[in-house]
Amino acid sequence: TSAAPTADARQAATITVRGGYFPATIALRAGVPARLTFVREEASGCSSDVLIPEFGVRQPLAAFQSTVVEFTPTRE
Repeated sequence: TSAAPTADARQAATITVRGGYFPATIALRAGVPARLTFVREEASGCSSDVLIPEFGVRQPLAAFQSTVVEFTPTRE
């Protein structure tokens, strides 16, 4: 899935966290700020953090809540 452009020149996507990430892959353009919203629909310990090491992202995800992660990808 590709991230959708937003009115404020960002790319955005919503990811559902429930036994995995859905969608599992998001295509982002390099150099364009990204806003990913993770909607965690479970309390399993395996999904308590999201890690995107390529971009230095590590963010805790609260159970049964939405968490926004923002960063600018440096490569595609």
